[in-house]
Amino acid sequence: MIRMHASLTSLLAVLPLLATTLALGNPTASPGTPIVAPSCEAASDLDKTSASCGKCHRTIYEQWQGSRHAAAWTNQAFKDWMAEKSKPESCHKCHIPDSVLDIAPKQPKPREDRLEEGVGCASCHVLDGKVHGPHGKSCDAHESVKSKLFDAGSIDLCQSCHRVAPKPVISLGKDFEKSDLAKEGKNCRTCHMPDFEGHATFDEQSGEPIGEKRKIKSHAFVGASHKEMTAKAFELKAQKTEKGWKLSLHNLCGHRLPGLELRRYTLRFSLVDAASKELSHKEAVISEDEPIKLGASIDVELTSAEAAQHASVKIHHSWQAKPKGPWEDKGLVYEATLPLGVDKAPNSKKDG
Repeated sequence: MIRMHASLTSLLAVLPLLATTLALGNPTASPGTPIVAPSCEAASDLDKTSASCGKCHRTIYEQWQGSRHAAAWTNQAFKDWMAEKSKPESCHKCHIPDSVLDIAPKQPKPREDRLEEGVGCASCHVLDGKVHGPHGKSCDAHESVKSKLFDAGSIDLCQSCHRVAPKPVISLGKDFEKSDLAKEGKNCRTCHMPDFEGHATFDEQSGEPIGEKRKIKSHAFVGASHKEMTAKAFELKAQKTEKGWKLSLHNLCGHRLPGLELRRYTLRFSLVDAASKELSHKEAVISEDEPIKLGASIDVELTSAEAAQHASVKIHHSWQAKPKGPWEDKGLVYEATLPLGVDKAPNSKKDG
């Protein structure tokens, strides 16, 4: 049975002071919270709390704190869904997963401690006291292992949870398996964990960065409201017809959109003149009931006026904070303008 409190046994084994342990008891602190974490001792006694990882991996830890992974157990939408389910424990394995490293791509087991962390650092990076990752570089704090699960083209790590299909989650992992993106060396992390230039490690005492800046995968786990990522998911095309133009918005990402029942996109297709004045338009919706499937497009036909110079599409993302609740507009996430007579938009506007 899942216990609804976090065990402090492993913490007490490595902390010299009880006061320090209590200071670490809030893994859901805001991204700006100062990081105070224990020092790692022997690898067999590795502290699995995300705050402990954050003592050296500060930037990554702060990104994770603001992510949906960090809130997987505590966010209100999840709690509301659990209140309606007859067997809520069936969702625990992916909302408080133990290590997936020895079972991926199969579903993990739920853990019984550190519940407030949701999907924490140890879920994807720690097994048997060793830290697994893409490099396996040695350090004094812990033993490191290079894992094939982090190789380009591998999606098994994410598939442990994102291949399942309980409502309101749509099985995006199965969609990706049907795409050709893995053959191109792409995976889930390509879009949802974009590279950034920075330091992976910081000295826990001085706070100074260690080593040179390099490309690091973001651990903010960006989604539908991230404009730069969303700009990569769509492509606008226009084709001349007898009465005007057929505008097509193509799905370029590795799965259908949206990925949750609680999300939707509102689209506005337009023909505009040289001064960007709208001459005609049509609206469309991408939702769980009306998805844009893998490799598919949404097509509309607009009557053309002689003054029409460009085709345009604007996409707003909306979501529900709880099932059957009101839709909240999260803002413009994609905008593209295409000169008529050109096959596809050469430059999408990315407001990242």
